[in-house]
Amino acid sequence: MDTTYDKDNAQHPAMMKPRIRSATLSDLTSLVEIDRMCFTEDLAFDEEEFRRHLSDSNAVSLVADISGTAAGFSIATLEHSGREATLVTLDVLPPYRRSGVGSALVEAARHWLLGRGAGRLFLQVDTSNEAALAFYLGLGFRKVRILSGYYGRGKDAYLMRKNL
Repeated sequence: MDTTYDKDNAQHPAMMKPRIRSATLSDLTSLVEIDRMCFTEDLAFDEEEFRRHLSDSNAVSLVADISGTAAGFSIATLEHSGREATLVTLDVLPPYRRSGVGSALVEAARHWLLGRGAGRLFLQVDTSNEAALAFYLGLGFRKVRILSGYYGRGKDAYLMRKNL
């Protein structure tokens, strides 16, 4: 990905406001690549998982686009009750972190979920991922409990919740 810029004629791409749009099958390659940059191989989704989410009417898959580049994406799903939802993943490429991309993706997913009657949003985050934990706490998520071994042996997660 090219993140070079002319400081005299343009803003750095990470400082530009993202355009949030629905992800489509044409984004599949980008989604897979971004996911592999953000997560280890054992945690990254494969193409089939992305296809399933992209075709699920109870899921919202969003892309943050900055100047034609996918800077990140999110996937959220409504649970069977319709009142609860899960933020399945939030991926933001390193050059775009701490620039509002993640917040914009979560807010757009929240808006979509609210429109479909969801009242609470849950997520899981690695207990050792201090940056992600601080990010989610800053967005109003609260720790519910620890999920022992969620990411494999000795790799725990916090279950977090936010009222929408």
